[in-house]
Amino acid sequence: MSADKANGSSVGANGKDIAPVGFSCDAVEAVVRQITQASDQGVAAWAAVPDIHPEDCGQGFALVGGRLNRAVAKLREHGTAMYEGLGAHGPAIGKQWSNFADVEQDSQGSLQCIGVNS
Repeated sequence: MSADKANGSSVGANGKDIAPVGFSCDAVEAVVRQITQASDQGVAAWAAVPDIHPEDCGQGFALVGGRLNRAVAKLREHGTAMYEGLGAHGPAIGKQWSNFADVEQDSQGSLQCIGVNS
């Protein structure tokens, strides 16, 4: 057995050692939780953005206040959608990791037969 095989690394096409890659399910779950938490916080922050009431803009500025309020509503809608989209990535990452882990497990024996270290 070569020294590379003994320490768990392999040699890449460029002749340099390739360290084994490890990524745990716990790490993936932590990333999913962080993404979900960031999404929830972002949605809550956008929900807390107050309206601009035209009458609060002062005498003669009601039209400007109305335009500002519509702009705030569009920003709130866009920001909320952005964070909701981010939230959808968490479960997708978890699912992709699960799929990868299944394929890795199923392929492990085959890859070793052709000299690829997994």
